[in-house]
Amino acid sequence: MIVLYREIFMEPSMPIALVYVVVLLCLLYLMIYYASYYRERNNRTSTICSVVAVLLMIGVGDAFVNKRFYQQMERVEVIGQFEGFDKIVRERGYEVVERRGDIVVLEREYE
Repeated sequence: MIVLYREIFMEPSMPIALVYVVVLLCLLYLMIYYASYYRERNNRTSTICSVVAVLLMIGVGDAFVNKRFYQQMERVEVIGQFEGFDKIVRERGYEVVERRGDIVVLEREYE
């Protein structure tokens, strides 16, 4: 098996980011709702919601800046298929993405 090309790249993991954004929007909605409709009765709840929303905004901003919503992927183009090639590829944790004649594109996720 001869390696023609090897690439390591970052791919976004959107479900995690989407959950953070939805929770943030819900907290912001609650904060605005409590602040506008229940000014004096629920001042404590409004304060708690606003503190949690600000902390969550800081956390989401930090996660986007430091790319914590991304997962690292490795893509390898190899040539030279032989007997038992698919078994060896699976044992090493790669997944066959594409086949172009003798060239096989493999991909795996870094942890």
